[in-house]
Amino acid sequence: MPERRMKMRASHAVALSILLGGALSALGQPAAAADPIRTRLSIATNEAHPFYPGAVRFKEVLEAETAGGMLVQIFPSAQAGDEAASLQLIRSGGLQFAEHSSSLSSSASKEVVLQGWSLPFLYPSAAAAYRAWDSDLAHKSYSAYEKHGFKCLERWDAGFRQLSSNRPVNAVEDVRGLKLRTPDGAVYISTWKALGAVPTPMAFTELYTALQTGVVEGTELPVQVIDSAKFYEVQKSFAQVNYMNDPICFSVSLAFFNSLTPAQQRAVVKAAKESAVAERKAANDGFEKALQRVTAAGLKITRPDPENFRKAIASVYEDYYQKAGPEGRALVDGIIALTKQP
Repeated sequence: MPERRMKMRASHAVALSILLGGALSALGQPAAAADPIRTRLSIATNEAHPFYPGAVRFKEVLEAETAGGMLVQIFPSAQAGDEAASLQLIRSGGLQFAEHSSSLSSSASKEVVLQGWSLPFLYPSAAAAYRAWDSDLAHKSYSAYEKHGFKCLERWDAGFRQLSSNRPVNAVEDVRGLKLRTPDGAVYISTWKALGAVPTPMAFTELYTALQTGVVEGTELPVQVIDSAKFYEVQKSFAQVNYMNDPICFSVSLAFFNSLTPAQQRAVVKAAKESAVAERKAANDGFEKALQRVTAAGLKITRPDPENFRKAIASVYEDYYQKAGPEGRALVDGIIALTKQP
């Protein structure tokens, strides 16, 4: 516990230095023409998670494409703050690149229609999700974030979200009354309320201790996160429900992007595309290995009937359609059509 507190304090110190660094850079004199542009990239997860290979690939490609004219420093493990904090830094210009979930960004920006990308049981497989995320529909839809100060360059894959807790879950009935940590996103909260749980929004950086002390009884995360963050140390059961695959925006500060030359912008876009390829490969390659590791660590695996859960969340779609209107319904219809393409 003391070690984790020390890490959190160090993380807060790093986040402050990033914010001050960004502010000082904005207030200072322009760098000489020969000086490289130094950028910061934040990911909430550690080096064992698939986000890290994606970040490394982005760094490699951008630095190569610009012949060292743009440099990238990666801050893993939420050193620059959790996803909510890094999104705010992106929007304020204190950070150049970061990842954040679509559900979080749509809630934070109040872009209700874009919550449609994060609805439960929307994607039957990772391949189907990628068809939707890489489509013209996605590029047009996600451009709505630009008026909020950031540009969603690509969609990374965090993996299908599962349920871990201290009680075995074999059906929806087993979820009722479960105090469950969720991200602070509207879709997460409405989904677990519909399933009868007690969703408790909480920062990812606080989760291990909250599980350890019983502040919450469980969480819903991809198995790769449960593995890399060692949540199996403070949980007993794992239900493979594949209930959601929330697209992860790999984003750039719009003010920073617009300050670049056209050639530099093209390099950023190319590096982001290659980062998505690397990250998705790591996510898919790592799923079975992560599942084996958490099982070996003692988590008891259950596989409830997903149809049981799917029927229970019908109200989540109706609530979304009511709030997002015809535009939201058209978006979801378009996504479903893309997932069904061969």
